[in-house]
Amino acid sequence: MSTTTSNITRSSGPKPPEGTEKYRAVAEHLRQQITRGALQPGQRLPSWDRIEANFRVSRITVKRVMEELQAAGIVRTVRRGGTYVVDRPPSLCRFGIVLRGDEAGRFEQALLRQAQQIMVDRGLTFAHYRGVDGHADSEGYRELLTDLDRGRLAGLIVVAPTDEIQASPLFQDPRVPTVALLGQPVGRVPVVHTDAPSFYRRALEVMRREGRRRPAVIAFHKLLPVAKRLIREAGLDADPHLMQAANLQAPHTTKDLVRLLVRVSDADTLIIADDSLVEHAQAGLAAAAARVPEDLLLIEHCNWPWPVPSVLPAVRIGFDTAHVLKACLNLLDANRHGRDTPPETVIEATTEPPHPETEGSAPNLL
Repeated sequence: MSTTTSNITRSSGPKPPEGTEKYRAVAEHLRQQITRGALQPGQRLPSWDRIEANFRVSRITVKRVMEELQAAGIVRTVRRGGTYVVDRPPSLCRFGIVLRGDEAGRFEQALLRQAQQIMVDRGLTFAHYRGVDGHADSEGYRELLTDLDRGRLAGLIVVAPTDEIQASPLFQDPRVPTVALLGQPVGRVPVVHTDAPSFYRRALEVMRREGRRRPAVIAFHKLLPVAKRLIREAGLDADPHLMQAANLQAPHTTKDLVRLLVRVSDADTLIIADDSLVEHAQAGLAAAAARVPEDLLLIEHCNWPWPVPSVLPAVRIGFDTAHVLKACLNLLDANRHGRDTPPETVIEATTEPPHPETEGSAPNLL
């Protein structure tokens, strides 16, 4: 841990700020020095006298700056020993996961659980903000705005379409890198997304290996055309009556949908394309007295390493949330250091659970 005092010269500092915003300009300058590495974790800040002289501000302003940085958890003060950057400043190792809804879906739940794992394994910190849909009356919105204003975030992982991100001023601050988990690349915000077609390709590979040819698919409406196309391309039976859209707003109706589908069809495989439907689909299979896997091969979507518990024998295919978060953190880290980043990173589905050594892996950000 370094204890060298940083030098802030008149030439490297900003112009003297005016009016009541003086302390904000000085505080932001020091925050940026910490973020860019000019002030390292454990390093002593310049003395109050030096800051006062270099920025041409009053002692009261310097005191206010130090109080703000200390309240944000960025610096610590040692009695009669000066002020130091904390060992793990939030502007380097605290990340925000932004959710649109107040309730987290299966993917968001898996993502938050994996973030907790990374916190344990790597010492990073994650905050999550719910209900951030652009309205300032949201508690999550206000918390996020406060943390951004106080420089308490190293980056944002936003589980929302990129067009919504572009429309919100929250995600336009160039000081805080942002990555999206939905949509297409737009502007400066890169996207990490799971590749839905790879889920279906893996499922069809399992079918061929098991000698099955007639799949039924339960999926949300927007992904059904992808399933139909890939089934036809694989030379399997693509009966449109076996391709059923689940109700996004009422997933519990999947139970009756599956029960009827199994009773009236001769499908030899059932593909459940979203893990939020798995429990309901299994209840429908039980109600239909389906023989799994003798008569019906069951293939379920999951988010590794947090699959939905299954009471029936099933092949699980899904996306590794550890890889998703690692890709996000790598992009945020590259952005913070001014390195070029790809506009799009694709995570493919796998039929195997992730290896333990890859769970929670993340770049060394300090």
